[in-house]
Amino acid sequence: MSARLLPACLLIALSFVSCGTTAGWAYPPNETPVYSAQDSHDQRVAVMMGSDQRSSKNSNMFAMYLIPLVPWGWMEYERPEVTRMYNTVAEYDMDISKHPALAVAEDFKRSGLFPKAFFTYGGDTDGAWTCEVTPQRFAYEGRVYSYGLSVFGPLLWFLGLPAGENTCIVEFQLELKDPDGDIVWTGTLQGQESVKNGLYYNWGRDVEGFTVIFEREMQRLLPQIEAAVTPKA
Repeated sequence: MSARLLPACLLIALSFVSCGTTAGWAYPPNETPVYSAQDSHDQRVAVMMGSDQRSSKNSNMFAMYLIPLVPWGWMEYERPEVTRMYNTVAEYDMDISKHPALAVAEDFKRSGLFPKAFFTYGGDTDGAWTCEVTPQRFAYEGRVYSYGLSVFGPLLWFLGLPAGENTCIVEFQLELKDPDGDIVWTGTLQGQESVKNGLYYNWGRDVEGFTVIFEREMQRLLPQIEAAVTPKA
């Protein structure tokens, strides 16, 4: 391949990787059937975020992609909402201080379990039950494939080979308390979701896994919460 073609291949590589699209937290993704509570509970439930327990480490080794014979470059983000450059999107618009708690309140309401659930930053809790949502892990791990061909790798993408893959990893601790501060229920919302990206498939879906995991896990946890708050016959 001529030297004149090298700049063109480099331009292809950089234009297709982490293009200018901004992805955002969109909840619910409506990919998991909604749980319907058998009993509706009238108490107000104030849902709030707990103290962030995550690591602050973000690592971007995308440039390894450009080294001949190295099969891919990679990113490892423990706080993906504060960084840029993913496989196929430029950044992720998400507020860890409110979006997960808003999602929990939304699922409490749409399941019918707690119709009066609401999000709060910490106020409006007098006489209400509280549900604290504490981030343990909210991570992104991505690879961009060059197939060892450096800047010429994207030429294989046009043939349908994957441009990369990524995994979203989620772990939150949920704790429900009554107005006296006694713990009624506690549980862990966790899971991971992976996707391969290609020019003709899953392009721009790098971070959708975060909300897919959250919704799936909330539907799993809601029956447990209902069992904990429903008086035994």
